[in-house]
Amino acid sequence: MSKNFRPYLLLHFLVFLVSFTGIFGKAISLQEGVLIWYRLFLSVIFLSIYIRLFVKTTPIKPAYKWKATLVGILYCIHWLFWYGSIKYANVSIAMSTISTVAVFNALIEPLINKRKFKATELLLACLASIGMMLIFQAKSGSAFGTILGIISALIVALASIFNKDLTENNDPYRLTQWEFASALGFLTLIMPIYLQFNKGIALFPTTNEVYMLFVFVIVCTLTPFIMNLYVLRKVSSFTSNLAFNMEPVWGIAAAMILFKEQKELNTQFYLGLLLILSSVLIYTAIKYYQTTNATKAIHEKINE
Repeated sequence: MSKNFRPYLLLHFLVFLVSFTGIFGKAISLQEGVLIWYRLFLSVIFLSIYIRLFVKTTPIKPAYKWKATLVGILYCIHWLFWYGSIKYANVSIAMSTISTVAVFNALIEPLINKRKFKATELLLACLASIGMMLIFQAKSGSAFGTILGIISALIVALASIFNKDLTENNDPYRLTQWEFASALGFLTLIMPIYLQFNKGIALFPTTNEVYMLFVFVIVCTLTPFIMNLYVLRKVSSFTSNLAFNMEPVWGIAAAMILFKEQKELNTQFYLGLLLILSSVLIYTAIKYYQTTNATKAIHEKINE
């Protein structure tokens, strides 16, 4: 296999692995809060062992610790809402709502950076909104789950904007370890309140679910993260973002094969999903075009 081709193959393989997080969210019967607690607990342990044994890292810079803690809490809240979306709707609807992250990112980023909105971003947001309205009515009784999914996409878009500065200035392994630990600490603190509103839920996984949790954490959480660090050294961020647009497609396809979810959905769902994915792909293409032109302009200026 060509060395130049290997990173692209790994990129699509890790996207394929990540797409199964929704499948495990439905297959494991634990309520979303308990499921996420186990996921974070195991992730922190395994990542800490991996860092200690296999990689040389530098501690997260003190000036960024509070911001990293906030991002970890935001990711925790995102997971609570997103896995709640799976439990109250289904994997397909949850996957389709998470596709709106890029659009939310385009709407939130100008507010945080205090710049004007662009007409194309607003138009694409409108297109995605129409898609969400169609999905909202796609399955009877799924409205609450759809709302949870939309909120989760909004929160993770906000977290990703805050996280950009952190990833540029800190070791990625230590940063992820800190954010996961912060998310775990936050969830542990609010767990008594969560359990008060969810009385009688199971707190411990079955034997089969223990095995699934280990696969969920090692194969679908930490392995893609480690692979992604290697891939990002070899491919552009545009290529990576474009590949991750396939995550909901793989996830929905897997849900249809494993859980027969196509029987629960109507034509409105597929039309809504098509509108959302179209808006994301168009937005990605525009960003690539803008970045390419900016790079050309810099090179021309240097060569003058």
